[in-house]
Amino acid sequence: MPKLQHSDRTLLLYALSDLPQFSTVRGRQTVVRNALGGYQLSTDVDKRLRWLDWEGSPIEVADALIQLFDGYDPAPGIPALGLVTQAIEPLVGSPHQERLVEMRQRLGWGGDLAPASATTWRDERPPAEVVRERIIGENTLRHLYYLQWALRAADAVVHILAPGAGTQGKAGTGFLVAPDLMMTNHHVIADAAEAAGAEVSFF
Repeated sequence: MPKLQHSDRTLLLYALSDLPQFSTVRGRQTVVRNALGGYQLSTDVDKRLRWLDWEGSPIEVADALIQLFDGYDPAPGIPALGLVTQAIEPLVGSPHQERLVEMRQRLGWGGDLAPASATTWRDERPPAEVVRERIIGENTLRHLYYLQWALRAADAVVHILAPGAGTQGKAGTGFLVAPDLMMTNHHVIADAAEAAGAEVSFF
């Protein structure tokens, strides 16, 4: 795939960096994931994306992404920058939108660049080369350390049974914020009398 000309690169650079979604790291990653999520990225591109400094200014991150994807096709005849351009067209206002549409048409990045979906995706590779598992849409997988963090945080969560209306009383949760200090909401324990009669269960 030939590299972008300077004028097209500049247009895409400012269209990307001006997106409201590009003001946050999560928004930037979502834009890229939505554009390319249906395609298997090469190991090299995937590695570079993982090491990309998503925290930079919008224009710096946009520039790095364009440099990374310029000339790269995640599938034969499917340019990565064509997918990105198509994904951001509905998100940008005038005059960027009209100029992006014109650029895609001029470069042959036509309407056949829709990301793969669970119902329409077909892989033309030989069966031996097909990846048997594929994430369609947003990747919601999380590293195991999220579970480890959750288990550590759960140690500080307590169940509270406080006296109140009815035979069962009031139930709620509290949080150990120091070795000898628990915090909860007013609707769980309203006053000192309720606190004195409350039962607290750990773990």
